[in-house]
Amino acid sequence: MQTVEDLSIFIRQKAKLLHSTSRAMIYNAGSKTASTEYKNDHPFLLKQPLYCRYASKSVLHDYFFQRRVNQDFLSLEYIQEGQIYIRSESKAYLLEAGDLCLIHPGHKSGLLHLPDNRCRKYGVIIGGNGLEETLRLLHLTHTSCFSLPDSQH
Repeated sequence: MQTVEDLSIFIRQKAKLLHSTSRAMIYNAGSKTASTEYKNDHPFLLKQPLYCRYASKSVLHDYFFQRRVNQDFLSLEYIQEGQIYIRSESKAYLLEAGDLCLIHPGHKSGLLHLPDNRCRKYGVIIGGNGLEETLRLLHLTHTSCFSLPDSQH
């Protein structure tokens, strides 16, 4: 994992609106191949303290960019192979195989893959009315990136 000082790499990317609610917006550009994808927004789950809204295993070969404004979920991004740039608020990183990033609710964030390598990653979106308290109890209330040196690539 490397820290990225120049955030302009995220700011100058163009993207189209993918999803919008009264508070949050997600913009997308480029392409990704989702090998496996799971979505669940059943009304029963929306009342649970924690639940998985979305999980995917993605393979990125070409350009891919996603901008999220005031996301209403916790996003976990684990890099299995290759590299991807991830921004949350005023911090940005170049994540590599074995790195995990938590992007917190309410943040302006971005994911950027440039077509000079292949990236395989897992993404999990967690929601629920107990999310904030869970993050506080686990001392994970800020955007955090971790290297998991013992993980299998």
